[in-house]
This record gives sequence, structure tokens and C-alpha cells, in this order.
Amino acid sequence: LFRAIGLELVADIARRLGGELAVDSKRGAGTTFTLALPSSLSSLEVLGAECVGTRVGFPLRAVSVVRRLRDADIVRTGPRETVIHGDATIPLLRLSALLPKAAAISGASTAVILATAGGSIAVAIDRVLEVGPVIVRPVPACAGVEPFVSGVSADAEGRDLLILDPDRLAIRAASATVPAERPA
Repeated sequence: LFRAIGLELVADIARRLGGELAVDSKRGAGTTFTLALPSSLSSLEVLGAECVGTRVGFPLRAVSVVRRLRDADIVRTGPRETVIHGDATIPLLRLSALLPKAAAISGASTAVILATAGGSIAVAIDRVLEVGPVIVRPVPACAGVEPFVSGVSADAEGRDLLILDPDRLAIRAASATVPAERPA
């Protein structure tokens, strides 16, 4: 009974992803299961995070470290912010400033340090969620998402997880500015 329910669940998920599950059983030779999914889907290990209520995923291969972000670590030079990380100063990108649902800039206290083609960057988030594999779907061109969103995934509850492209985040970080501080 459990095997039939499990196979039916796998077949249902495959159909919802545009694929199929085929089972070929031959007496004395065994059973072959073939799971076929569209090539537009990919599996990716990600670090899940949340920022101003939006769930995002960073490709794990680009994550150098996750660390607390203290005020003393942040250096503001004109309209830009950087973070002291080890012996280097790297650009700080406040993800909350880029997300469409953000009503206000987050008071993020966690930074994900990403290794990109252009060097390291720090991305400020609210909290880390989980690490694990996800199935990534491409984002349709008509969706109008930012170029740093490379795909989307959904968890078992149907909540979206935006997959972020570290190299495009680095390009954005190079031009990121923060609002001027208000006088007290």
C-alpha cells in the first residue's frame, strides 16, 4: 500500500512539472523506473533565506560564509555601504532595497557572503531558512522580474522561492546606494 501511494505521489509531481514516471516490470528481470522531466528544469543546492517576507535562494556553490552583521562592520562612504570581511572591504547589498514587496528597508542583521566572478559581496538578509536541493524553473520573460532573479522554485506548501544569480547581484551591488541619513 505504501509503495503504491509513494509511486502515485511521484507520478503526480512529475506530471505537475510537465514530465512523467514510467514503470516497466518484467518477471525475473526486475523493475525499471524512468523519471523524465523537461530540460528547462534544473536541480540546485541552495541556501534559503528570507528578507522582508520574501523567500530567496542563493546557489550554495557561491556561498562563502553566513555571518552576523554588526553596525561596527558596516562602512558608509557617501551613498555606498561596504562590510569589513577578514582583511578586505566588500560591497554591501541590502536585499530589502531591491524587493518589490518591501515597504521599508529591513534592519537586517545577517549577511550572506557570496563569491562572484567580480569578487566577493555581502548581501544583507533578515534570516537564514534552510540548505537543500530545489527544482528551479525558469522565469517567463513576461513576469517582469529583476535580472538578478534567475529562476523560481516552490516548496511543499506552494510558497515561492526566488533563486538569485550571484554575478548579477554583484553588478547591482556595484551601483547600489543607500538613502541619505535624516538629521536627528
